[in-house]
Amino acid sequence: MLALLIDAVLQLVLFLLLGGAGDGGARPAGRRPPPALAGGLQVVLLVLVLLGYPVVMERFADGRTVGKLVVGLRVGGRPRRRAGGPTCPTSSSRWNWPGAPG
Repeated sequence: MLALLIDAVLQLVLFLLLGGAGDGGARPAGRRPPPALAGGLQVVLLVLVLLGYPVVMERFADGRTVGKLVVGLRVGGRPRRRAGGPTCPTSSSRWNWPGAPG
């Protein structure tokens, strides 16, 4: 449970950092994007963070997220390649997508 909380906080911070970085700087002073466009981009960014974080971590940290590394949890039952290495991003995204068939 602690690992899930750590991962959720990291995903929230990542979402806020990426969302805040896209908010300023590049537009002229006083101009804002239309609210529908800004909301749509936030939804796309949220989906990318919620799906991309576990996929990237599984790919490059031997199937473990930062929360699992901090708590020291071992990963079992995850799909692996025949050679025993980490899964490809496609398999990892299928595994992490909520409600997706295994």
